Amino acid sequence: MLRSIISILFLLLSFTAFAQDDDDTTDVVKVTDSFSQVRFGIDIAKPIMYSFNSDRKSIELEADYYWKKEMYLSADAGWGSSKLNDTALSFSTSNIFFKAGLNKSMLNRVLPNDFDMAFIGFRYG
Repeated sequence: MLRSIISILFLLLSFTAFAQDDDDTTDVVKVTDSFSQVRFGIDIAKPIMYSFNSDRKSIELEADYYWKKEMYLSADAGWGSSKLNDTALSFSTSNIFFKAGLNKSMLNRVLPNDFDMAFIGFRYG
């Protein structure tokens, strides 16, 4: 029974694959830089790592602003602390940091409201 259901699903999927438009004209989307976009984020990996190593704590927040031509101004801020108690070395530290920089999106937009992003960038902090 399961084999029959899977065969029917593959058959239906193959019909939908041939239902594409054979028109040779391609849609070209014109993206203008007449908008602004602000994006906020948090690094969730650092609190997760804290659950594995309780001697290191940190949190990092990020904000990006669309500047022009897939370039984003970026600012990161955060807090961190660490403790080490070893036979040869013992210390405790805490810090606050701020970084500013630029990101360049490596993905082209398909639609004007498409803000998917894989980026390369630099920071100074």
